[in-house]
Amino acid sequence: MLSTWLRRSFREIRQNALRYGAVFLLVAGATGVMLAIQTSSGSVITTVEGFRSAANIEDGEFETRAALSDTQLASLKDRGVTLEAQPWTDSGGPADSTVRLQPVRDTINKIQLSEGRLPVSSDDLVLEKLYANAHGLVTGDSIQLAGRTFTITGIGSTPDYSYVIPSVTSSSTTPESFGTAFVTHQGFDAVATGNQAPTYSYAYRLTDSTTSDELRSQLLEMTVEPDEISNPALRDTVEEQQDKRTRLGDAVKSLAEGARAAAAASPGASESLQSVSDAQDGLQKYLDETATVEIPMLADFQPADTNPRIITVTNDAAVNRTTALFAGVLVLLLAAYVLTAFAIDNLEQDSASIGALSAIGLRPRELMFQYLMPPLVVVMLACVVGTLVGSLGAQAFNDFAQLTAYYSVPSPSPQLDFVMLLIGLVAAPVLVAIVVSVQLRHKLSTSPLDLLRRTPSQKVGGKGLSLTGWSFGSRFRTRQALRESRSYVIMAVGLLLAVILMVFGFGMQNSISAYESRVSNDLKFDNMYMLQVPETDVPEGAEPALATSLAFGDEAQADVTLLGVSENSRYFDFTLDEASENDVAVSDGLANRYGLQKGDTVFLTDPVKGASYRVTVSQIVPYAAGLYLFQPIADTRKLLGEADDYYNVALSTRSLNFSEGRVGETVTRADVVRGAEGTVRMTTPIVSVLVILSIAVFCIVLTLFIRMMIDRDTYSIALMKSFGYREGEIAKLYLNNYTSVAALSLVLGIPLGLVSLTPVWRTIISSIPMGAPFQLGWTAALTIIGIIALSYVVVYIGARIKLARIEVTEILRDRE
Repeated sequence: MLSTWLRRSFREIRQNALRYGAVFLLVAGATGVMLAIQTSSGSVITTVEGFRSAANIEDGEFETRAALSDTQLASLKDRGVTLEAQPWTDSGGPADSTVRLQPVRDTINKIQLSEGRLPVSSDDLVLEKLYANAHGLVTGDSIQLAGRTFTITGIGSTPDYSYVIPSVTSSSTTPESFGTAFVTHQGFDAVATGNQAPTYSYAYRLTDSTTSDELRSQLLEMTVEPDEISNPALRDTVEEQQDKRTRLGDAVKSLAEGARAAAAASPGASESLQSVSDAQDGLQKYLDETATVEIPMLADFQPADTNPRIITVTNDAAVNRTTALFAGVLVLLLAAYVLTAFAIDNLEQDSASIGALSAIGLRPRELMFQYLMPPLVVVMLACVVGTLVGSLGAQAFNDFAQLTAYYSVPSPSPQLDFVMLLIGLVAAPVLVAIVVSVQLRHKLSTSPLDLLRRTPSQKVGGKGLSLTGWSFGSRFRTRQALRESRSYVIMAVGLLLAVILMVFGFGMQNSISAYESRVSNDLKFDNMYMLQVPETDVPEGAEPALATSLAFGDEAQADVTLLGVSENSRYFDFTLDEASENDVAVSDGLANRYGLQKGDTVFLTDPVKGASYRVTVSQIVPYAAGLYLFQPIADTRKLLGEADDYYNVALSTRSLNFSEGRVGETVTRADVVRGAEGTVRMTTPIVSVLVILSIAVFCIVLTLFIRMMIDRDTYSIALMKSFGYREGEIAKLYLNNYTSVAALSLVLGIPLGLVSLTPVWRTIISSIPMGAPFQLGWTAALTIIGIIALSYVVVYIGARIKLARIEVTEILRDRE
C-alpha cells in the first residue's frame, strides 16, 4: 500500500511540477535562510561561550579609589571570593586614539591570542585585535604609548572587552578611536606612574556561598585613607576637607580656652569651667560625627550579567536568532496553508473516485494519507535541501553580518548542531502535517454519496443574493469570489503574511534610521564631561548636570540614566514641569521601549550603593539619544541626597580644560552619532534578508493561487472562449478578483503589521541601548506598495500568458 501511495504522490508532483516546485523553493528558501541565520548566530554564541570559558571569565568587576590592602584582600578571600587585580591606565595612541594599557591577566579574563605570543619583556605588548586591524598593526610592529616604544608580540582579545568601549556607560566607540593593550607587570609598573596613575580595578569570581550583592555590601563598608587615594584631584579635595576640619577643631579648642580663662575669673568658677568643658566635649563630639572625612573604597561595581562590554555580543546574536525564527515560522506556516489549498483542490477534483473508494470500505484515515503524502514529500525534500543550504550558508551570513567586525571575539566556525538539524528536518513537515490533516479531516467528513455526486461543499456563490442592476462582469466576479471564498481567504492570508514580513524588514530599517537621525538632531552639546571629582565652581562655558546610571525595574540588564538638568538648559529642547523629587520626565525612547505612560510608577536601583528609588512618570519628553529620565537638577540632588551645589557632568559646545584626575570620561557628540550609525550597519544584513524573502513569498503565493484557480477553471475558460469572449474580457472576469485580494492584503497588511510587530520589535531591541519605536515612514510604505504593484504586474502578465494558452478544445477533454 505504501509503495502505491508513493507512486501516486510522485505522479501528482510530476503532473503539478510548477506549483509544487514553487512551494519547494518557498520551504527550502525559508528553511535555508532561517537555519543559516540560526546556525550563524548560534555559532557566535557557542564560540563566545567557549572563549569565556577558556579565559576564565569574571563573575563581575569593581573599581576602588586605592589599592586594596592585604587585610581587605584577606577578608574578601575568607568569603570565598577569588580576586585578581587588573589595573589600567589610558594613553594616547596613533591617530588621536586612546589605548587602555593593562598588565597581563594570570587567572581571570585571560588573554586569548589570535596570533603571536604573550609579552615576556617589559617592552613587549599584546594588542586588541579590532584596534590592531583598524590601524594596520601586526605582530613585529612598534607602537608608541605613554612615552615608550613597545613591540607588538601578539594580537588577541579578552572576554571583559568583547564590546570594546571605554566604560559601561559609553554609548559606543570605534576601533579607530579606542582599544586595549597588555604588557608585563613590570612594564605596567614602569608606565603607571605620575600622570599615568592607574585606576584600580579588580575582577572577581564567586563561589556558591557568596553573591554579588553580598560582595558589594562588604566593599561598601571599606574606607580608604586619603594619602592612599590614587586620583590626585580626589586626594587634593579630601586633604582640603581634612584641613578645614582640623582648622575647625583648632577653633573650637581656642574658643574653649578663651572661655575657660573668662570663666576662671568669674564667680562660681568651678561650675563655669565645667560648663565650658561640657560645651567643648559636645562640640568635639559633633565634629567627630559630622565633619569626619570618610572616603568609601568602592568607586564602581559591575556584575558580569549587566556589563555591556561582556553581554552585548551574545545579545545581538540572540536578536538575529529571534528575528530569523519569527520570519521562518511565518513563511513555513504560509507554506502549510498553501499546500492545504492544493490538497483540498486535488481532493475536490477526485471527488467521485474518493466517493467510490469510501463506498467499498477504504477508511478516511487511509484516504487522508493519500492526499497528505504529496505535500509531505515535497516539504521533506525541501527541508533536506534547505538544511544543506543553511549549513553551507551559515559562514556566508557570518561574513555578511560581520558581527566579528564589531566585537572582539574569536572568529566562529558555524556547525549545524543536533537541535538545528532537528528543526530543519522535522519542524516544517510536522507543521505541514498538522495543518493539512486538520483541513483534510474536515473535508473527508462528507458522505460517500455526496462525494460520488460531486455535491459542492460550498453553496453556489451568491445564491439568494440579489445582484439586480449589476453588470454581468460584476455579478460573475462576485459569485466567483463567493464560490471560491475558501481559496481566496487562504490566498489573502498568504499575501497578508508576505506584506507583514515586508513591513517587518522595511520597518526595522526605518525605525533604526529614524533613530540615527533623531540622535543627531537631539544632541545639542559637543562634549559631555563625566566628572569623577567636580570643581567647586562650574567651568566657564559649561552647563552643570547630575547623572547617575541606575537599573530599571526588575531587569538586570536594563540600565537607564537619571539626568538632573539645569533650569532653562541650552542643550535640551523641552521644558520640565515643576514637580517633586520623586517625579521624573522620561525620554520618549524609554517610554516606547517599556510602554511607559504618564502616571506610571518606576523602581530604580543604584548598582553601586544598592539604594532603591520609587519615582512616578510625570512627563514624556522627546529625546532619542539614550534611555533617560530627566529632572531639574535641584530635585535630583534631593532624591540622591547630594549637596545643593553638587554636579558631576559638564556639558559644553567646546573643549574644556580640567585638572588631572577630575574627568572620568568624555562623551562627544561624534561618538554617540557613530554609535547610532553602527547600529544601522549591524541591522542592515538581517533587514536585507527579510525584504528579499518577503518579495519572493509574495510573488510565489500570488503565482501559485492564480495558476491553481486557472487550472481549476480551465473548462469554464475554454467555454467562454467558444462563446466568443476575447482574452481581455476573460482576463477581467477571472483575474480582476486577484487584484482586489492583493490590494486588500496590502491595505490591511501595513497597519496590521505596524500593530502586531510593535511587541516583537521591543523584544528584538531589548539588548540594545535604544528605545526607537517601530515605525514605517511614507517613503517605505510607498516603496512596499511599489514593490507589490510591480510584483503583481509581473505575475499578472504570466497569468495572461497562461490564459492565452488555453485552447477551446479543452471542452472536448472533459471526461464528465
